[in-house]
Amino acid sequence: MEDKLNQLRGDISNRLCHDIAPILDEEFDAALWNDDALFNWFMLAKRDTFIDYIAEAVSLDRTIVEKLIVRDTLAWKNAVVNGEARRWDSLREKISARFAVYEKNLNVMRQLSSLCEDKTGYLDVGCGLGFTMMAARELGFQKAHGVEVDQAFANTGLSLIDAGTEGNVGYVFGDFMTENLNPPYSLITFFDVLEHVVDIDQSIDRACNMTPEKGTIFFYQGNSRAIPIVLSEPHYRIPFLTIMPTDIVIKILLKKQRISSPAEYVVNKWPETSVFSKQGWHSAMVSPERNFRSGAEFMSRERAVSAVANFQAQFESEILSYLEADDRPHAQSALDAYVDRFNQKLADDDGDFHTEYLMNSWSIVMARDLEFFDHEFRKNSDASLIALS
Repeated sequence: MEDKLNQLRGDISNRLCHDIAPILDEEFDAALWNDDALFNWFMLAKRDTFIDYIAEAVSLDRTIVEKLIVRDTLAWKNAVVNGEARRWDSLREKISARFAVYEKNLNVMRQLSSLCEDKTGYLDVGCGLGFTMMAARELGFQKAHGVEVDQAFANTGLSLIDAGTEGNVGYVFGDFMTENLNPPYSLITFFDVLEHVVDIDQSIDRACNMTPEKGTIFFYQGNSRAIPIVLSEPHYRIPFLTIMPTDIVIKILLKKQRISSPAEYVVNKWPETSVFSKQGWHSAMVSPERNFRSGAEFMSRERAVSAVANFQAQFESEILSYLEADDRPHAQSALDAYVDRFNQKLADDDGDFHTEYLMNSWSIVMARDLEFFDHEFRKNSDASLIALS
């Protein structure tokens, strides 16, 4: 064991010629986010420098970055020591994902803000740690509220709000469907939330009732049928979960020790695009989605076809081998149904194939005023729109 530790220390020392300068090096930056040993060494041995580095990289208040890193590190250590189920394979992945979500949501908020003439109020449903509420205040919204049902998220979010916004944001711990909030809100957002709610239709209906005539609702939603999502479910990083029956999913997660009990499973139901069609509202999907955010968010048709052709072999090793004999036919039937539908949509060769299988996520905007889409959206965004209703 000591020889292995010495080798690890030597490997790290060879990469770091001195303490601070490598931070400015692109090669070091790339290695940091892809190498667990390097990441852990830098975070532990150069803690203050590491926090400064992250805060500058994501343009986030240093106090908030420090609180998040301390929280995530402690949670990870306790999980390892106590042998608890973990959703992430490494601390590097956990922290990296944390700040990637922040950057994604901040970029979306900047673009949504440019579309909103009315900035009297903003509400984030499933606000998590409160990042978008902080951004809304900085972007000129007079009030910024968020509601979060998860106690652990709320505890941390409330402490971050105190650290970063000087009381200018209203954070509510509770259920969006029952909490007494303070509408109207000219902009309401749902970032990766709908798969967790009990009733998707009722949640969207309540949001519609909280917006004024010129109000806007925005959804950033993972697409459960997209090939990359099928190959790596976003909450647990395990393939094929999004197309399996819930009882099969829970058995796999328990077997792989990603959850300790069925109650810990965080997904209720993945939404279809039909849920965004509401009477009196115009709904549109932003396409190509990468123009509204950053980074490519879709897979090419050729890569998708190639990936599906290799599904069966991966399915047998990643899923079937973890199931009892009685469960295997049900899991196989679910995979076969997905592949059959994929091939049928591919043969139809219409726009539904791209939306359903190639787009990793959907950015969907809802508004009562059709002129919002015809004028304001196109004037302020380089993305095109696919009408849903």
